[in-house]
Amino acid sequence: MTVTKGGAPDGDMHAVDGISGGTITSDGVTDMLKERITRYLPYLEANRPSQEILLPIDSTSVVNLISMKNE
Repeated sequence: MTVTKGGAPDGDMHAVDGISGGTITSDGVTDMLKERITRYLPYLEANRPSQEILLPIDSTSVVNLISMKNE
C-alpha cells in the first residue's frame, strides 16, 4: 500500500490518494501499517499456501459490499 500525493494512478487498487495537508498523518499511517504488518510476516511466511489462491472478487467489490452492509 502506498499513499501518493497528487492522486493514485488509475487502475492501481493498492494506492491511496493523499489528502492535502495530511502529510504527517499519511506518514504516520504508512509507518504504522509497515510496523504492524511486519509483525505478521513470520506467521504469513510459515503458513503460505503451496500455490497462489485467486479470489473471484476485487477490492472495489469488497469496499462496495462493506458500504452496503453499513447502510
